[in-house]
Amino acid sequence: MSASSTPIAFPANDGALDARKLVAILGLALLLRIVWALLIPVIPQSDVLAYDTFARTLYHHGVFGWTKDEPFAFWPPGTSIFYAGIYKLFGLHYTGVIVANLAIAVGLIICSARVIARFFGAQAALWAALLLAVWPTLVTLTTLLLSEQLFVLLVVGALDAWTAPRLNVWARAVIAGLLLGMATLVRPFAVLVPGVYAVAMVLSYGWNRERVREQLLLAVVSGVVLLITVSPWTWRNYQLYGHFVLVSTNGGATLWMGNAPGTDGLFMQFPEDVKALNDYERDKVLGALAKQYILDDPLAFVQRSFLKLVRLYNNESCGVLWNMYGITKTFGADAVLWLKRFTQLSWAFIFGLFAIGAAMLAYSRTHRRLLLSPLPLLMLFFSTVHAVVVSGERYHLVTMTSVAALGGIAIATLLKRQRASTPVLATEASR
Repeated sequence: MSASSTPIAFPANDGALDARKLVAILGLALLLRIVWALLIPVIPQSDVLAYDTFARTLYHHGVFGWTKDEPFAFWPPGTSIFYAGIYKLFGLHYTGVIVANLAIAVGLIICSARVIARFFGAQAALWAALLLAVWPTLVTLTTLLLSEQLFVLLVVGALDAWTAPRLNVWARAVIAGLLLGMATLVRPFAVLVPGVYAVAMVLSYGWNRERVREQLLLAVVSGVVLLITVSPWTWRNYQLYGHFVLVSTNGGATLWMGNAPGTDGLFMQFPEDVKALNDYERDKVLGALAKQYILDDPLAFVQRSFLKLVRLYNNESCGVLWNMYGITKTFGADAVLWLKRFTQLSWAFIFGLFAIGAAMLAYSRTHRRLLLSPLPLLMLFFSTVHAVVVSGERYHLVTMTSVAALGGIAIATLLKRQRASTPVLATEASR
């Protein structure tokens, strides 16, 4: 990265990451997750059961679908392909899943700390890493087959490559494109992330001909690599449906769930008259219905979008719910409610730190532009997607690094202010 595009640290340029502190944080993260995995057995349900089923069908038959005779593309394949690979390595038991999830957690914390340090300073990065390490819901993901942490690791890893100061622009673009291609196979809207990163880097550090040229090159090259990465799956879909399907056939369906008569913005069962259609045809029909419903009453669409945005962030207990059978087996049914309350309170605390950090940036004349840097803008992008399509608390987990980054800013800045004020208070007390 050229010197002109090097991020400004916040609240101060406080040096490189302290490796010993980061290793200690990683040790704590692993300890919490290993203890959880020893206590709570993996008993798949809901979406976890679906990913497990798809992974096992891939493992046994090389087919992505509920059974070998039902290939489809309604769900993106990336998560199931990943866990099918884990089954190939470790066998058909959940020990391998836990080991893989531990590795994902470690990688996510490291990549997040590296990226946050570049934009907001080393102290904020270490506090953010600590938040990610002890975040209760993220700990519960250790015993689940889900897409959230894998997706965030790939997206943040791509940002790490995108802003890597020791790589040339071509290497950065290729590595970022490869990782974002994998992320697109996990969640298809990642196809737009190269544009988000490029725009964010220009907006947050000012218009400069060299910077614009560099970011445009990064966006184009990484976008091409992304499309090459997903192209084998796109070809598989064309062979299956006879139509172009980049990754999955649920874009129209999820738009309909968030924009249909009687919707509350959350998951909805499909109407009876489309259940007989294949997933490609059903997606097209539901997408057309949703678009017409939006056009018929644009004001209602805006109101729904606001409510979906609220539902996106107003709660966090999905990790406990998806582990419900395992928790009940170990601690009894009453523990589920208590753990739900605990994760809800911890989420309120973490989101409160995020809000404080965002306010600090907004009120800082020097660093206000960093609200438009890649992590905050990525959170805005993800939030906008789910304000338009289907929403729900689980979907805010993809913003975990962005939330932790601004939470880390809040903690680092408050502690810095407290240390700065201590001598003054002591002097006044001695008078």
